[in-house]
Amino acid sequence: MMKTLHVLVLFLFFSYSTSQVAPTQLVALIDFYQNLNGPNWITSWPINSNGNATSDPCLAGWYGIKCNGPNVYSLVLQANALRGTIPPSISALHGLQFLYLSKNSITGTIPYSLGTLSGLQQLGLDSNFINGTIPTSFLNLDILQSLFLQDNQLSGSLNSLTGIRRIQYLYLSRNRLTGTIPDAIGNFYLLQQIGVDSNLLTGSIPTGFGRAQNYLQSFYAQNNDLTGSLPASLCSVQTCDASGNEFTCPLPNHGCCLVTSCFGPTPTTPNFPTSSPSLFPTTPNPPTARLNVK
Repeated sequence: MMKTLHVLVLFLFFSYSTSQVAPTQLVALIDFYQNLNGPNWITSWPINSNGNATSDPCLAGWYGIKCNGPNVYSLVLQANALRGTIPPSISALHGLQFLYLSKNSITGTIPYSLGTLSGLQQLGLDSNFINGTIPTSFLNLDILQSLFLQDNQLSGSLNSLTGIRRIQYLYLSRNRLTGTIPDAIGNFYLLQQIGVDSNLLTGSIPTGFGRAQNYLQSFYAQNNDLTGSLPASLCSVQTCDASGNEFTCPLPNHGCCLVTSCFGPTPTTPNFPTSSPSLFPTTPNPPTARLNVK
């Protein structure tokens, strides 16, 4: 029985590592290459000037691509001089679980079709020039664990993110996002780190933050237009910054989340220290290689 099991495992490994990519996915990869200035990438793909691949992405192990059988499950092209827009045909990579295109020069909007990749677990589009709103199709990404959209030019509300209930790392910092922080996001119980700082967000911080999570490590909401009461539950978060807003007096306690002033019928400035030490005065950039994708 054990010998049979070993043979089966070897067969599965052999079959996965020698499968050609699905034809529809090859077409999508070529479209992706052509839309994002592939010939000028730092590390390019073997696609000739006629738009034909000279090898198979899975068999030859194209840069940044990993396959499971005929399906591409990982596409990681961080800091690779991508320039242009993400084509809607990316949805043909229906087995995609990990997509990182961070630190490039991608422009245009996030295609609606990206949100139809319901198997996505990690998505990084940070440090580009992406504009427009977060597609409503992101409501379908209910197993997404990590989302990095910081340092772009995104606008609109956060309502399209209320369905990502299993999210653990959510970074939206330094965009042009408006509206309120939905209560649903404050109640994401698996959330460990969130950055919404340096946007144009208004309204109050949902009271679920710091209370609904198993272990919220980091909360960044500084430099917005937030008002209302500062939730006392945030005071116990290991790294918290909500400074640069206009919270209502009284504050939960001195120096909570680096907030040193509040507003109300009789505005007061508590006698807090003139400067509060902080290891993270601004949202830290998540590491380039966030998780080892095997």
